[in-house]
Amino acid sequence: MHDQIQSAAFELISPDQRDSFRGRIGRILLRSLPSEELEASLFEVVSLLNCASSNITDEERDELAEMNLKAGIKASENAAFDTAKVYFKAGYDVLGSRGWEGDY
Repeated sequence: MHDQIQSAAFELISPDQRDSFRGRIGRILLRSLPSEELEASLFEVVSLLNCASSNITDEERDELAEMNLKAGIKASENAAFDTAKVYFKAGYDVLGSRGWEGDY
């Protein structure tokens, strides 16, 4: 029942605002979860943040790229290689051409 209500509420948000909404949820979770809970929810939080990656600052890009790296490593440690590839690619994409200018 809860999933149906959540889905119905989400449908009320216009499609062009959904990614922004997901990004806001991800930022709230990133700021509010204790480190242990954040680690346990890493895939969910990073996935939410990735939805809004086109509308973030350079500092947030660096942090998101690092979080994608952590998620990719965690996925590969669990033999979820396809999932790891998704996170590694998202981290690479979020850095864009400037990725080799700083940390490498």
